[in-house]
Amino acid sequence: MANLRQNQRAAIPLLLSQKTLKLGCEAAGISESTFHLWRRNDGFAAEYDRQKSELVNTAYSALERGLQRAAEKLCELVDSADERVARLSSKDVLELHLRQTEIAQVLDDIESLKARLDRAGI
Repeated sequence: MANLRQNQRAAIPLLLSQKTLKLGCEAAGISESTFHLWRRNDGFAAEYDRQKSELVNTAYSALERGLQRAAEKLCELVDSADERVARLSSKDVLELHLRQTEIAQVLDDIESLKARLDRAGI
């Protein structure tokens, strides 16, 4: 966090802890124009982006940890004695599988197009 003033260092976690920039600035005790002025400073921008990226990565990790449990729970519900629950969870499983298959196909198509463009020298 070189080249940052103490108030800038202290503001970053407060800015990132709120749902909106306006609320973040209020929590940090600065105006939105001050925030935008600070963002033009390479050192502040780099540290703000680093901490924001760290928060996003932490959130994604938490989601990934819950993903397996959620999938297992959905699969358990497919076998529910309640026909409505079984039908709805089965529909969800099928829709999710279809969506994943479609995404995989799009990604394969993109890779194929990239390879063709590379071979064509484009």
